[in-house]
Order: sequence, then C-alpha cells, then structure tokens
Amino acid sequence: MDVAPITGVAIQRVDDLEIDQDLAFERRSRVVESIGIWVMVAVVAAAALGLLGSGPLSAATARTQGFTLDFQRISRYQSSETLRLHLDPAVTRAPEVRVWLDRAYLENIQLERVVPTPVRAESAPGRVIFVVAVAEPGHPMTLTFNLQPVHVGMLRGRAGLEGAAPVGVAFRQLVVP
Repeated sequence: MDVAPITGVAIQRVDDLEIDQDLAFERRSRVVESIGIWVMVAVVAAAALGLLGSGPLSAATARTQGFTLDFQRISRYQSSETLRLHLDPAVTRAPEVRVWLDRAYLENIQLERVVPTPVRAESAPGRVIFVVAVAEPGHPMTLTFNLQPVHVGMLRGRAGLEGAAPVGVAFRQLVVP
C-alpha cells in the first residue's frame, strides 16, 4: 500500500486500478446514514401512533359520575380541536344541563362553537357554566366544544357538571407547534 505524497490518503491497488479511499470517512458516513434512517423511522412511527397530533395514542377519555370526556392528549397550535362530553341518561332528565369548563383552560383556547348551542353561559368563580337545553330528556346526550389552542405548551383543564357530587375531571393536552 502506497501513500500519496500530497493528500495523505492511502492508495490501494485493486487489479490494475489505483483507487483513493478513506476508510475512516466511509465508516463515519455509514454510521451517520444509519442514524439518519433510524431517526426517520422513529418520526414516521411517532406520527402513525399519534404522538405528533392525531392517532390512536393521542385520543384520551376521562370518566366521572354522569359523563365521559373525550379529548386529544396532543394538539396542534391553532388547529381545530374537539372536546366531547357524553352525558349519561341520568343527567339529562331535567330540561336543562349545566356543564362547566375551567376558566384557566378557556383563557388558553379560542372557543369556536358549542353544539348544541347553549341557552346561555354563566360566569362562576374559576369556571364558565354552559346551560344547554335537553332535546330528549332521559336519553344520552353529547356536547361538542370546537376550539383552537392559542399557546404552545402544556394545557391543563377541568370539566364537570354543575351541582354534581364529584368536582369534575381534570385533563391535560400538550400543544405542539
């Protein structure tokens, strides 16, 4: 094996060819390429599982006496999001249902729409109460809150039924850019 006088790169004779090769550089290139491939596979797997916005690991449910709350654990900044409160038939026997959301949560989102439309909204210490007319008393009912997160980071909220024994359910959402 000869060494080229100017470059310092080993020249290896293969048959009648002189080939410049830098084996250390080639090894480093293969390592960097392998790391890049594994990073891409990890990003695709995280996206498929819902760790980047939507998917099976992103959806979550919180349950308490009287209702179930469906929400996304991971949200995207300024993208449409949905909170769903599924009310049990025992809760919908009255002509109106009073559902509340934590004021701190509402200050970190833009509430676009509530379906069905509340009859009125009332202010209470630390929360906003949405009074909704019950269409079919004694039947399950779903309230849908369409919203957009307005800040990046961890978003903590609480939801509940006004006057119910448990205080409500707590939930957290990570808002990513």
